[in-house]
Amino acid sequence: MSKMVELIRSSAVPPHIIQQAAKGTLVLPPEEAVEVLVALASDPDVGVIARETLARYDAEQLRAVVSDTNAPREVLSFFLTPAHRRPEIMMSLINNPRVPDSTVAVVAETASRHLLEAILVNERALHSTDIMVGIAANRMLEPPELQGLKDRLKVLGQELEATGEVFDYECALWMLEHAAEIAAEASKAFELVDATEDEKKVLAGDPEALAKLAPQERERVSTVQKIARMSVGQRVQLAMKGTKDERFVLIRDGSKIVALAVLESPKLGDNEVEMFASMKNVQEEILRTISRKRKFMKNYNVARQLVNNPRTPLDVALGLVSHLYALDLRGLTLNKNVSDTVRKLAMKMFKEKSGGSGKSQG
Repeated sequence: MSKMVELIRSSAVPPHIIQQAAKGTLVLPPEEAVEVLVALASDPDVGVIARETLARYDAEQLRAVVSDTNAPREVLSFFLTPAHRRPEIMMSLINNPRVPDSTVAVVAETASRHLLEAILVNERALHSTDIMVGIAANRMLEPPELQGLKDRLKVLGQELEATGEVFDYECALWMLEHAAEIAAEASKAFELVDATEDEKKVLAGDPEALAKLAPQERERVSTVQKIARMSVGQRVQLAMKGTKDERFVLIRDGSKIVALAVLESPKLGDNEVEMFASMKNVQEEILRTISRKRKFMKNYNVARQLVNNPRTPLDVALGLVSHLYALDLRGLTLNKNVSDTVRKLAMKMFKEKSGGSGKSQG
């Protein structure tokens, strides 16, 4: 932080000097002048003047400022904001390693067509899955360009694996294909489906709620706290690459795309899918998606759990009844939590499979 910015923030600069700084008439090195103007851009008295000065600031000098790897983050953030972007300096910002990939990805998401075309051939962008996902979320992206990203992703995977790095191509490809959905839910606040009272208190910031829990429960709710601080995109990645405990939380994420990402995790075990199929605090779409995946439905217990879950959509449950063994059909007829329609079909199928004798032949 420059000395002038420090003085401005501590209200130690006379008003007439502030006015000169906002107009850009103070004699300062470009890097310091820009930092001062950015600091004044939010000032209630001279903010408008400072922003106007920045809007007409010499592009070549600005490029040098935002290319500097020591540039203040406040300066970089200002020019990355959609309202203050200047086309002439955007690629200099994008190529600055001080700007994280996640930020460049957001820029790519909302980039103009002209800027998008430049990002599509940018070396940094083509070596970052995060940035490629951001590009894929841009509504101006053409289908052939999306296919080009998919092809590039495969090449990137091969390059990384050749260096010994672990690269999950299937996960990266899934994020690329669902980039628009991830972006569409990016602004939604984190919430859990049917959160418990303890979860609600902790998420609301109650300082005593966590301390009152038993150690095991405290650990689980701490995981919820950690996840709540993440963006939708970060939660999608965690859903695919995280631990079993993290997947147990994320399958209940109020963001559908996050919960669906859990079902794409290569780490997902059969016992987890069985548990998800039985859960009543997940979105119906999760249960429907489980029923559509052949690799899950090869597991008989998954079908049995889905049919017995009152949260399962009626059409899904009815379609699975015929797959149950006679013994499980009999149990289903006694399950008062499921609909009458499911129980009646279960009784009909039970009689057929037991030959009308009422004996199980599972």
